[in-house]
Amino acid sequence: MRRWSRLAVFSLACTVMATPAMAQEVVSAVPAAEPAPAEQPGLTGFGVIGGLNFSKLALGDGNALEDAKNRTAFTGGAFFTLGLWRILAIQPEVLLAMKGTRASNPTQNFTTGDLTLSMNYIEIPLLLKAYIPLKNPNLRPNLFVGPAISFLVSCRVGEDVLGGTRDCANGGPTIKDTDTSIMFGAGLDFMHSFTAQVRFDLGLQDVDEEQGTAKNRSLILMVGYFFPL
Repeated sequence: MRRWSRLAVFSLACTVMATPAMAQEVVSAVPAAEPAPAEQPGLTGFGVIGGLNFSKLALGDGNALEDAKNRTAFTGGAFFTLGLWRILAIQPEVLLAMKGTRASNPTQNFTTGDLTLSMNYIEIPLLLKAYIPLKNPNLRPNLFVGPAISFLVSCRVGEDVLGGTRDCANGGPTIKDTDTSIMFGAGLDFMHSFTAQVRFDLGLQDVDEEQGTAKNRSLILMVGYFFPL
């Protein structure tokens, strides 16, 4: 009996001593779970944006103006971005868009010589944005495209020969109250708050009710600040 008791005690001691080592082996055999990636900030938020607008009229046959050149002015306003998916979002905007052109007019419709046509709009684009994923979460390049509708706020003509400006309704061109366009471009969002963009704004209809073909064309360079929600 004493021999069997000693054997039982010896077996129990061996089991107790082996258990931590076996447990350690089992634990080490189980692969460690990879840490969860840091949550990326969402695409939804609002912000302000503004920059330089290099605009001119694309002139066609029958228009009294010739040799259209860029008018450099301001475009800016506010936007709201709504994330649809992790790389897609829609972005409505409300902008003050200062468009127009510098051109020469060899006829007597306005005056002989160069003139500056200034057309200021409230422009409302609706953009679809697609983000290009990068390993660096602080950089978000994106492409965007969408329609825009513009409402004319003011229109003035400045004449280089006679000097001064006058309202378009006072002997100037008859500019339509609304304009439609397609807007597209590329941007880079960085540090989850800042954005820089280059965009093109191509008018789809003639802006002058009486003259020949004249469509708005704009190249816009913009920077902005984004408030994530």
